[in-house]
Amino acid sequence: MQTLCTFSELFRCSIVPAKKDGTQYPAISLCSADGLPLRLTFHGVPGGHEFDTVVSSIYSASCGEVLPAHTAKTIATLPPMHLEIAMMLSCSMCPPTAYAAALLAMQNPHIQTDLYDVSQNPDMRNRYQILHVPCIIRDSVVISYGKKLLDELLALLA
Repeated sequence: MQTLCTFSELFRCSIVPAKKDGTQYPAISLCSADGLPLRLTFHGVPGGHEFDTVVSSIYSASCGEVLPAHTAKTIATLPPMHLEIAMMLSCSMCPPTAYAAALLAMQNPHIQTDLYDVSQNPDMRNRYQILHVPCIIRDSVVISYGKKLLDELLALLA
């Protein structure tokens, strides 16, 4: 990530302890151009299939994703929630679900989305007893497994 930050003054890299015990895990949080958090964090090293999700999210955050009016309205009316998506870099079904959840955070200021590579976050895998990915967790409760496109995720959360 430090190398990526050398390509543009719009990218900044900082190392922040993520746990009370000072343990640091790789994480990427997206912010707006003025430094405001977009409530979207990738926990892990973006590689494999998830690299596309990171790049697409950066693009959407910088350009603004144009969504159909009915989709944007549905996202805007969702209640506050914390979404966690458990995924693995080798999972080809994970990126659509991760990107859909990322869009929710970028479009609704009341939604926090955290995307986790469970191979690098065993505490999460154990806490939720995750056996399959992608795993969708809403407000600390596992609600679904498997690939979800944006409209499917909205139906699940509405």
